[in-house]
Order: sequence, then C-alpha cells, then structure tokens
Amino acid sequence: MQCIAFATADQYHLPTLCHDLTSQGFSEIDLPRDASNVLVISTEMAAKPDDAALMFFFREGSVVFWNVEDKMMKRVLRILERHELQPYEVALVHWENEEINYTLGEGNTKLERGNFILRENMDQQEAVLEKYAFSNALCLSVKLAIWEVSLDNFVESIQSIPETLKSGKRVKLSSAEVMKKIGELFTLRHCINLRSDLLLTPDFYWDREH
Repeated sequence: MQCIAFATADQYHLPTLCHDLTSQGFSEIDLPRDASNVLVISTEMAAKPDDAALMFFFREGSVVFWNVEDKMMKRVLRILERHELQPYEVALVHWENEEINYTLGEGNTKLERGNFILRENMDQQEAVLEKYAFSNALCLSVKLAIWEVSLDNFVESIQSIPETLKSGKRVKLSSAEVMKKIGELFTLRHCINLRSDLLLTPDFYWDREH
C-alpha cells in the first residue's frame, strides 16, 4: 500500500476544510485533544482492501494520504485548493512530494528499508495514532523540501552581487530592491523558526513515548 505526502500551501484553514469535506460525505476521525493543528478524515475509497483509507491535513499546509484511491486523492486536492492560504505552484507541489510504501506485519510498528511496517491487529485509535506519528514526520519533510527550493531560488537571485563586489564594480540595486531581498530572507527564516514545529518535539510525543 502507498502513503504519499504533499506540501501545497503556507497554511490550511482547517475549520472550513472540515465542514466542506464532511458535507460531501467524508468522515472526521477524532484525535486526542493535544494532537492539535491536524484534521483526520476517512474515506471508503481505499486503493487496496487490506487497510482503511485515511487523510491527515496539517494546518502548516501539508497533507498525507494513506491507501487512498488515486481518483479520490485528486478530488480531495481540488477541494483543498479552496482552503489554502498562499498556495504553492502546482508543479512544485508534485515535484517535491514524498511517497513511501507500507505493509501490515507482526511486531512493533517501524520504518525498515525505506518502508513503513505497521503492527497488525491494532484497534482503530492505535492505528490512527501510529499513522499520525509517521504523517507528522512526512509533513515536515515535504515542507522542508519546499523551503529548500525557495532558498535555492533566493540564493540564485542574488548570486551576481558578491561577484560584482569582488570585481570592484558598483552594484546596481536601489534601496527598495535591497529591502525587498532582505524581506524575502527574513520571510524564509520566519517560516522555519516561528511558523513550524520543525525544530521542536511536540508535547504530544513527550506524553506518549511509545
């Protein structure tokens, strides 16, 4: 079975997204109260019959699909567009996605040789929480990939400046253009340091070491 993650926007508006999806026949799954900033939705359109089909929407602008049929995944991504804040380019979203295969097996849930192996015979709540933990990691992985592209584009846009200064020539940039570049850099720093828990371990995991 397949798990696939996308980072599609800076943020999602989860309340309206939840209302939109449930009004179209999808079902919301409740998580513990301290698993904040995420919406979990189930659908009957599973790609394979071995496991349930789940979708995790993280407020930070990433979505993770577990065993969701391809047509259904495309439909949900179209619905999601209505609830995105500052969406990314479609080509970039699909280029920087993350795909991982997973199976159900004996023993504890683990990551082995690039695949997820989920413990069999878990109740629904346990299975959802195990997938939530992996989804949290994948969400941050695709988000980081998007930021890396943004940083690469920023570096490329100012690449000529150090070379110009080194050659002793005058840099032909106005004060407004310089301030704009400084603003772009601070926006990237703000995304990584303040608008993401990328650098932190959420309290959710401190309270549940398993």
